[in-house]
Amino acid sequence: MAAPAAADAAHAAHMRRAIELSRRAGLEERSGKCFGAVVVDESGAVVGEGYNKVIAESDPTWHAELAAIREATRRLGRPSLEGCTLYASTLPCPMCTGAIYWAKVACVYYGADNEDMIRLGVNGGSGDYTRDVFFGREDRLDPPQRARLPFRQFMREEAAAAHGDYVNLPPGSRAVY
Repeated sequence: MAAPAAADAAHAAHMRRAIELSRRAGLEERSGKCFGAVVVDESGAVVGEGYNKVIAESDPTWHAELAAIREATRRLGRPSLEGCTLYASTLPCPMCTGAIYWAKVACVYYGADNEDMIRLGVNGGSGDYTRDVFFGREDRLDPPQRARLPFRQFMREEAAAAHGDYVNLPPGSRAVY
């Protein structure tokens, strides 16, 4: 029984890091909204990290997941992340989900979800921001129903808290895009 507890502890450590990165983006550097991601290889080693820099880089594609994937593929020296796990502070958007599929990531753990974003008023609090565009049918399914790539929600409350802190920043101090 020690193995599941160790695995849970490892998952929690990686998700905590993704949440720390999300706080760095939205609350500390204000480089973008609160999104962070970590890629871990088969051995459990972190091979890529990223956080939202949409505002800092004036680049609408500078999402946490894409930054983490780019760093991981560069460090591993290959375009495939087969066998790797991605930890995202929030359910990945369609663009990032597409990249996750293209990179052949084995599994995704995510924290906050669409309902959290709407409840907290992130992106104005309206609409389903992760499903408004995407070319694949798999993305249109709720994450637990996806067959080709498991999406598992994990540490939702902790991840959503970062977004709540972001929304409660004083007027004019949040990244707006």
